Amino acid sequence: MVGRGGIGILELKTFNMVTINNGIVGTFVFRNEGDGCLNAKYMNEDERLPFTESCVLQQRNPNHQGYIGRYETAWFERNRIRQGGVLSIDQNTGNNAANAFTFFLEWRQQNNLIFQGIGMVSGELLVGAYWGIDHNGDHP
Repeated sequence: MVGRGGIGILELKTFNMVTINNGIVGTFVFRNEGDGCLNAKYMNEDERLPFTESCVLQQRNPNHQGYIGRYETAWFERNRIRQGGVLSIDQNTGNNAANAFTFFLEWRQQNNLIFQGIGMVSGELLVGAYWGIDHNGDHP
């Protein structure tokens, strides 16, 4: 869409790709340290500044490449509350050719699914978005 004076205007539209049930929606950037460790920054709609997350591959291999795997993870939330759990990162599956370039993420605490996300590699970073899970059995 072009606005007055020939300046381009980006028109943003909302679509219902995902229904959010508990209000948590955020973004993340993971950096692979190349030794089975991931470091990340993340934000959600509750915060104005990013927080950190640190992950260690459960089956460490010094030659581990990429992001796919199960990680022990720890992160800080508002008021410096420490959290931890297991992060699983898998290649997205399906018939869509774009799926080969995307990853599906799940964060669990004590086997309870708490967040899901989708990401893609940009340069050497895994970037994406995540959302909370409604524990009444409704998933976004």
